[in-house]
Amino acid sequence: MFRVYIESCEGYDRADVMRAVSCIFVSMGGMDRFIRPGMKVALKPNMILAKKPEAAATTHPEVVAAVATLVREAGGMPIIAESSFGQYNRGSLDRHYTNCGYNKLAEEGPVALNMDLSTREVRLENGVKLRKMNILRPVQEADFIISISKLKTHALMTYTGAVKNMFGAIAGLQKGLLHMRFPDSLSFADALIDICLAVGPGLHVMDAVIGMEGDGPTGGDPRDIGFIGASTDPFALDLAAASVITDKPLYLPTISRALARGLGPSKLEEIGFPLRSPDSYFIPDFKLPEFDNSRGVSLLRKSRLLKPYPSFDRKTCTGCGECARNCPASALKMVDHRPQLDLAKCIRCFCCHEGCMEKAVSIKRSRFAGMLEAGLSAMSQIGTELLRRRRK
Repeated sequence: MFRVYIESCEGYDRADVMRAVSCIFVSMGGMDRFIRPGMKVALKPNMILAKKPEAAATTHPEVVAAVATLVREAGGMPIIAESSFGQYNRGSLDRHYTNCGYNKLAEEGPVALNMDLSTREVRLENGVKLRKMNILRPVQEADFIISISKLKTHALMTYTGAVKNMFGAIAGLQKGLLHMRFPDSLSFADALIDICLAVGPGLHVMDAVIGMEGDGPTGGDPRDIGFIGASTDPFALDLAAASVITDKPLYLPTISRALARGLGPSKLEEIGFPLRSPDSYFIPDFKLPEFDNSRGVSLLRKSRLLKPYPSFDRKTCTGCGECARNCPASALKMVDHRPQLDLAKCIRCFCCHEGCMEKAVSIKRSRFAGMLEAGLSAMSQIGTELLRRRRK
């Protein structure tokens, strides 16, 4: 049976977070079950944008600090390694480390910060979409990897958690190239699963104390959820966490594709919860993205009339140009210090939405597309249910 360890944590007080994380690892058999003295341990948080912890867009530093402390107590040498949105250089890393609160952790001592910008090729012989990829060298060369994700919504993938977190092991703008190769949610989900399998974290911890709802992963709103979770299996952790924010977690892209590939549990009943069950944290009014891609299918994305598209608020926009600089399809250019979209080039990856510090990008769709999506939703759910029954 798969196991997911969930412990309540109502806020980011250091003592409360340490208590919850310690409780989880005691139940798992102790951190020294995984870490031996002298091991280099890469901690991979979600550090998508240089936002303050209270924005709930990134893994809170107190959760990272608690995990790092236990790693050090077990004799390991933890280092934070992550590639955020946009350029992957020392200036960008330093800005993200500072704003996300990780510089302070390094000053206090429990964890080091990676500044190595090199990558190394990793191969995955049984990859569905990717057989080789370039991974951050400090992640690839670590003796052990711990993913520390954030429970959030995601405009393209509906949900981001343990599996999606490993996308940050791909350096900088190389992530945009993958968006170009796999523009729809299901093919991109398979690519994300390939990356997660290739990197192969031994542990997955999730910060779900305060998550993000609405149009995440950066433009949504903080939402109290109240737990920290952990598992050795990312697919089990994602299924458990997603069941807190939707009553149909099996239809989320990364979870449905994992199910089709025979990875992870096919239903919640296949997961053991030694501490607490996700049932007690269920949020019936949790807001998914405006365009809920868990219900979308490829037919919706083949017609440009039906595809959702990014929309730019000229009043909120500051004209920083980050969206244009990081658009993988080169569909944006700055005109009079404001982004101008070439819809014919747009691949609907929503990187512009994801990387906007000012929440000046929203996602729109036609009313007819919404009606059609509702009808196709039923068909998609039937297919996923048939897959689940075949695995029983």
